[in-house]
Formats: sequence, C-alpha cells, structure tokens
Amino acid sequence: MNYEEFCAALQEELFNRLDTSYSIHREHVLKNNGVVLDSLALLRSEKHCSPVISLEMLYEQFEKGRTLAELCEYMISVTDTDLPLSVTNLTSLNNFENFRDCRLPGGLSLAIKIRSC
Repeated sequence: MNYEEFCAALQEELFNRLDTSYSIHREHVLKNNGVVLDSLALLRSEKHCSPVISLEMLYEQFEKGRTLAELCEYMISVTDTDLPLSVTNLTSLNNFENFRDCRLPGGLSLAIKIRSC
C-alpha cells in the first residue's frame, strides 16, 4: 500500500470507528523549523483543541507491521489525552518557550489544532 492509499484507508477506518462527536481534519502543519508535516487532527465537539498527528510517522509504523486498527486506537487514545493547557490559557501558545519540551504519549511533539469559537 503506498502512502496516499494508506492515508485514505486510515481516514476511512477512523471514520468507521468514531462517533459523530469527532471530526477528522487532514492538515499540512508548518513547523517552526520550516518543515511541513502531513497530519491528521481528530477534533471532539466538546473540546477546543486537539493534538495533530503526523501521517508520515504513522505510515512508518504501518510499514514496520502496525495494523490500521492499532494506529487508529493510538490516534484515538492520544486525542482523548488531556493536553497540557486549558482553553483559558490558549494565549500562552504565542510563546514557543512554553511548549518547547512538551511531548505527548508515544514521543509525539505537540502540535495543536484549535477550533474557532
């Protein structure tokens, strides 16, 4: 399965697993070092932000033998993890130093999709 087929299959698997309180967003995230990541964000209707997970990293795991089901469960568990910030302090995102060393489960760097209110 090539990369684009993997991305389509992963999104379909997530769509089939998630209830209507989630929405799936494919994003191109520009990191502060100029690298652009092809990523997915799973937003829950009751949350204002969600981790953004690199599709390239997930594809590498798939090529190493992880199944789509395992990757979906991982994404859902990361999405359901409480982020190290609250809606009331989202303005602190303007300061990169606040999040320089922040990591999510599985060693993921913190990237956040913020829903407009």
